Amino acid sequence: MIQNMEVYQDSNPYFLTIPINPQGIKDVEFMRGETPNTMEYVLPPDEFNRLWEAGVFVAINKKFNLLIDTYESETIPLNACSECLNIIKQAGLDEHSVFATALKQALKYGTFVECDF
Repeated sequence: MIQNMEVYQDSNPYFLTIPINPQGIKDVEFMRGETPNTMEYVLPPDEFNRLWEAGVFVAINKKFNLLIDTYESETIPLNACSECLNIIKQAGLDEHSVFATALKQALKYGTFVECDF
């Protein structure tokens, strides 16, 4: 279920999906879309741009050998979520942003964040 539907825009949506249980992990792995076993957030384009311009995604990509970018899908593994939050903090960005909230949810549920940009 999308947690912040009020920011959804048809044009270029960025989605963050967090499995909340083992079935949710399977649902994400098999691209089953929105299920009761996942939490989904829409990352607003202005937040994506702030993160990009601050170098947050570049730092995450470099540190964890990922490719978070527009028109890409990437998984931020559980073992990277805490450090991703530190990168956001070091960049001086909002620790209560949608992206930070998704990372915190992954830590809470012991899963990961699937980024579909």
